[in-house]
Amino acid sequence: MALSRAAFRLISSTLLAASTLAFLNNNPLPAFRYNGHIATSLSALYEDTGSVSDSTPPVTPQTPNIATRRLLRERFTVGDYYVWLYQDKDGTPTSWEKYTVTESNIGVVVIEMATKFSEYDKYSTHHRMTVDLAHHLESHDNRTAWRIGFEYRAPDVIDDEAWKTFGNGENVQAFEEKFDVFSMLNATDTSSSAKTSYRTVRVGTHESNATLVRTARHEYTGAWYFFAPPENSLSGVAVLKDFAEHSFSLIKSGTGTKEINVRIQP
Repeated sequence: MALSRAAFRLISSTLLAASTLAFLNNNPLPAFRYNGHIATSLSALYEDTGSVSDSTPPVTPQTPNIATRRLLRERFTVGDYYVWLYQDKDGTPTSWEKYTVTESNIGVVVIEMATKFSEYDKYSTHHRMTVDLAHHLESHDNRTAWRIGFEYRAPDVIDDEAWKTFGNGENVQAFEEKFDVFSMLNATDTSSSAKTSYRTVRVGTHESNATLVRTARHEYTGAWYFFAPPENSLSGVAVLKDFAEHSFSLIKSGTGTKEINVRIQP
């Protein structure tokens, strides 16, 4: 289903700011608990690249370091996808947003963003972002230290030339609102000066407990992320976020032939 121009303008202006507390009855997320301590330093992740820099990243990507290769291998491989359900304040579904990794090369991934407005519609791709994971990791202290490539595709146009640059790359929240790569790597600063919040939600038909986290680094996004060991495929992925009139919740994730349906209890 092609997006109407009105719908496209709405998505472009809000970047899909809306939805939460979704329900899917099939294949509930297995329960997990994690009480371990998160590492307080990134030094081990940069053992082959030296000190971390907050400088503006160069145009040409550098050779991926150990942490970047791990993210590419385990978390952002071509074909990986995540789906969030957006709902209004009354819990009525308003849209489904799907992020799919479509390219991965030399530490840089391309993620396409697609939306549908009815459960049985087809997704329509409207934006994509190019993320240099190594340079993103260098921004662990300050999100303004990195940029993403952000593009949109005009309605009803499907060829690659239809992709147009959107903004100057400062809207890194489009990525960080959905992914906390530092938590994925178990490399989040939890020092006394850092504010880290936790909450517990019930998942699955058996209503097992799952822990969510929001670290100081990602506090500005307002999202809550799965708190789990790095080997868990959903660690660091955004689960819930409440807006003024909307909310979103993670409902599905897939990689290869595996798919996880997530059911968060109200």
